[in-house]
Amino acid sequence: METQPAYQATLFSERQHLFYPVDERGDSTDGLSIAQAHHALGDLPLVVISADWFKSATFKGTPTAEQRQFLAWNSNQMRDIAKESTRGAFVRVASRHYVQKERPDVVIAAIEHVIDLSRQPAQR
Repeated sequence: METQPAYQATLFSERQHLFYPVDERGDSTDGLSIAQAHHALGDLPLVVISADWFKSATFKGTPTAEQRQFLAWNSNQMRDIAKESTRGAFVRVASRHYVQKERPDVVIAAIEHVIDLSRQPAQR
């Protein structure tokens, strides 16, 4: 199914309009979108989880310089998002992309942390 032109066209359209904006060449504009969207989140309880792919038990091989550079850039973007809230937290975890599958304990802890924060008055 994934090799069919209709599937690929739908996937491209979804990425362009829903999830991962792309430019006319098909390159992701996520970083640009994130960089332009900085705004204060006030005291919103927030936990941003960033996957450290290369420390994951399932990662094999040696990361390239380009991969390390991208991961560092991505982590910095996620850290910046966490800083947009006065009650934001950043967690970097040894996992691949689907943290909820490899490290559900981290996701559960993050949810519990947000619930706990939401029950407390915000510090002014």
